[in-house]
Amino acid sequence: RPLQRGKLGARTCPMTASTERRMALDLPLLLELVKALDAERNLDNSKLLEAVEEGEGLDLATKVDLLVHYLRRVHYYCYYRSEEFSDLGAMVRRGAAFVVRPKLSPDFSDLDREWEGGLVQKTRRRIAEAAMARQGEETEGDESSIYVLSMESDEAKRLLAAFYAVNCIEKERATKYQCQLPFKGTNKVFKAPEFVHKHLWNKHWRAVSRELFLMSYLTHPGRPTEPPPAPHHGG
Repeated sequence: RPLQRGKLGARTCPMTASTERRMALDLPLLLELVKALDAERNLDNSKLLEAVEEGEGLDLATKVDLLVHYLRRVHYYCYYRSEEFSDLGAMVRRGAAFVVRPKLSPDFSDLDREWEGGLVQKTRRRIAEAAMARQGEETEGDESSIYVLSMESDEAKRLLAAFYAVNCIEKERATKYQCQLPFKGTNKVFKAPEFVHKHLWNKHWRAVSRELFLMSYLTHPGRPTEPPPAPHHGG
């Protein structure tokens, strides 16, 4: 269908993305995301990665922009909006194909951390999903290996309760509860939340195990996180 003229123009993300501080944090995160998505699709991108990781002739901003552009063109992934698409056409229609860093204003005050907090969280989640997909391929057919937590552990019970809370919605007070995950095209309704929980466990086990794996990874104290910002040395 015809595209709106505005869909083809460049769109900017928050100016924070153009600060030296944020780009220094984005670079290792982008490298990790590119490697994860490439591995998920069995792509060999060693030349670009080598150029970014070892290329002394490239400044920080250029390295960041190269990886952002690669994600957009190869994986249809808009880094600054943390959105993924099925193809470039869908990306263009949603106005995500031309999201770029804005020029940094001299008087910009780099104080707002809300946007970048969401950016990091969503990126980490996508990296974890790619890692889980690889594990699933390596252990396909072995249901027991999908799980990384003992179901008897307090941590597993806590994560499972959180999953149930999100996917069980009270439709009518104390009488009707709906599962948020479609089963055979419909969202089943039950008389009590415990029946929804049983339905989720029996009919949506893949979704349950996927979420538990992902949340256990994201909440694990030993998982990779952003490095602390490099100390600033005044010249």
